[in-house]
Amino acid sequence: MKGEQTIWETTPLRSLCLETTTLDPTKSPDTVFEYVHVSSISNELWKIVSSTRHTGATAPSRARKVVRAEDVIFATVRPTLKRVALVPQDLDGQVVSTAFCVLRANPIKADPRFIYYSLLTEDFISQVTNLERGASYPAVTDNDVLGQEIVVPPLPEQRAITGVLSKIQVAVEVQEKIVATLKELKAATMAKLFREGLRGEPLKQTEIGDIPESWEVVRVGGVFTVELGKMLSPKSRRGVNPRPYLRNKNVQWGRFDLSEVFQMDFTDEEFERFRLKLGDILVCEGGEPGRTAVWDGEIPDCCYQKALHRLRPKDSKRILPQYYLYWATAAFTIFHTHKPTGTKTTIAHLPKEKFEVIEMALPGLSEQERIVKILDNVDGRLLKAENRAARLRGLFSSMLHLLMTGQVRVNHIELERELHG
Repeated sequence: MKGEQTIWETTPLRSLCLETTTLDPTKSPDTVFEYVHVSSISNELWKIVSSTRHTGATAPSRARKVVRAEDVIFATVRPTLKRVALVPQDLDGQVVSTAFCVLRANPIKADPRFIYYSLLTEDFISQVTNLERGASYPAVTDNDVLGQEIVVPPLPEQRAITGVLSKIQVAVEVQEKIVATLKELKAATMAKLFREGLRGEPLKQTEIGDIPESWEVVRVGGVFTVELGKMLSPKSRRGVNPRPYLRNKNVQWGRFDLSEVFQMDFTDEEFERFRLKLGDILVCEGGEPGRTAVWDGEIPDCCYQKALHRLRPKDSKRILPQYYLYWATAAFTIFHTHKPTGTKTTIAHLPKEKFEVIEMALPGLSEQERIVKILDNVDGRLLKAENRAARLRGLFSSMLHLLMTGQVRVNHIELERELHG
């Protein structure tokens, strides 16, 4: 969208916006209004996701700025968090915090959504961030925001650009809702399976709640050998006999994040002791205790650090690693975390002696296999939906940059393929 086709002008945001107003709600104590504060904004969807109802008598001290539908609000506190939103119709005439800069587009100069998308670009955020003041509570002023220059095409081009970006953004929101629904389905399915099983058996009361009559209550240490990994030390970092090893950070719920894997020294004896085998379960001992994933041999000859418990079935015909993973995911709130005695740390830990005595419900192997198959199916659908959401977010990010800098004209056919393919 450059060259002879259009003329793009560089102009400060202030010149594209109309004046806005403020009020003091306490002067009308009986007036009811909706209030939007900084935490009301989703910085993933860049929209207002909640508001609170107040009267003038109960108004927060920051409730001062009046907004209209299609105003753009930009949080001036910690601007790197990108708490930016377009005011919807149902909040027309309501009140937002003084921690927002309110931008009201002059309709003869700018499309409100073009201003909105301009404030989401990395270039704009970077420029504003350079003006931050305050170490513990970094913030900018309204004048800092309104003084920023953006590149602006004529109104028809603005509307064409925002039409495309809006379409992608809607697709992202729809896909995120699908992901959220599948997560709810998975949680509900696990709750039902781990309480009722698959055979329609009568339930029995146990110390961990009602479970099917044929199921056992076992302790983690009764069905697994549990061993913490090797302690990291300055000596082990020297690289004499380096091996890849996993840290707490590498273990997420149900998966491994292997984007950053470090190495440390392991003697031959330590290597045999701490080397991971297919089907080993790793459980976080600290940080967010209980996070669990099953090792699938992604990295050859990989070991693990002391911050992790390794679980290895004592009898492979009694318990499936994947069954434990799903059970732990469903029941993670029962993990007993505490602050280590005699220290001032606020980090929770799951020490071995507490972990081994955690009780769990255990059906027979064939029922475990069927439960795993059902949950694997839900997980597969969830993973597919999450991957599609990630692709759409990536598409939005790239198109935001390319369109808002005038580098490309959108090929609508290709866009349709991205959105619906």
